[in-house]
Amino acid sequence: MRLLIGALTVCCLVGCPNRSQIILLTEPDRIPVEVGHYPDYVEVLYGQHAYGRQLAAIRKDIEAHESILRRLVRERIALKAPLEFEFKYAAVDTSRTRLILRYFAPDPAPQLTAGWEVFLVYALPRYRLMSAWVAAVPLE
Repeated sequence: MRLLIGALTVCCLVGCPNRSQIILLTEPDRIPVEVGHYPDYVEVLYGQHAYGRQLAAIRKDIEAHESILRRLVRERIALKAPLEFEFKYAAVDTSRTRLILRYFAPDPAPQLTAGWEVFLVYALPRYRLMSAWVAAVPLE
C-alpha cells in the first residue's frame, strides 16, 4: 500500500505521461473524422499566446505519429501521392472555444490539387481531441 501511495505521489509530482490523443483517431468510432474543410471561423494564433506550452506538447504528440495523418487522408481520399505533412498554424475557434491545428501535405505533382490538409480540433480548456477534418486543397 505504501508503495502504491509513493508511486502515485511521484507520478503526480513529476507528471504522468499522458496517453497519446492522436492514437485515438485509429480506434473505430472513438473520434469522428469528417471529409471537408473545417466549417467554422477561426482566428490564427501569432506570437506569444496563452496556448503556447500546451500547443507545443500537442504538436510533439502529433508529429511523433505523423503516419496517422497519412492514414486518415488515405482512408478517405483515393490517392497514391506521397504525403509529407507540415504544421501550418494553430487557431482558435472563438465561438466554440476550440483549438485547431492545421497540417498540410503538398502535392508533389500539382495539377488540380495543391495538396491535402488535416485539421485537428481540441476542446478547450482541457485540450481534449474531439474531431478531425481531412480535405483536398484545390489549386487556386
